[in-house]
Amino acid sequence: MAATRAQIREGLRAAVAAQLGTTWQTFAYFKSTPKPPQIDILNGQTAYHRAMQNGKADLTFTVRALVPHTLEESAQTLLDTLLDTTGSSSMLLALEADPTLGGLVSDTTVTEASEVKSYTSPGQEPGAVGCEWTVEVIV
Repeated sequence: MAATRAQIREGLRAAVAAQLGTTWQTFAYFKSTPKPPQIDILNGQTAYHRAMQNGKADLTFTVRALVPHTLEESAQTLLDTLLDTTGSSSMLLALEADPTLGGLVSDTTVTEASEVKSYTSPGQEPGAVGCEWTVEVIV
């Protein structure tokens, strides 16, 4: 399997979109001026040469969900549904529904989710609240 980062990002985005439907805007790339509710994919670390003959690499991605800060309790409730390990809005289930991302990779595993935190961007007041999932992909 020789999937590119672009293909993997799109595979992760498509997996999330398929599970969560049209409630969320989903992007394969980081958005510097977010317009929540949205989910975007950020690059993480890469470990090369995980098998002989340069056979495997472990790639890490961060999947970030943002909701408007102005929604207060309802925003946190929406994030709670993403953080759940069951249910139709579970980010864990969305990202691990097809661990091969349609045959692009060997395996996809969600290793952790962050706490709910506040995000601000210059000129973007009052900002957003959100959380992040760490996703390890073996290619």
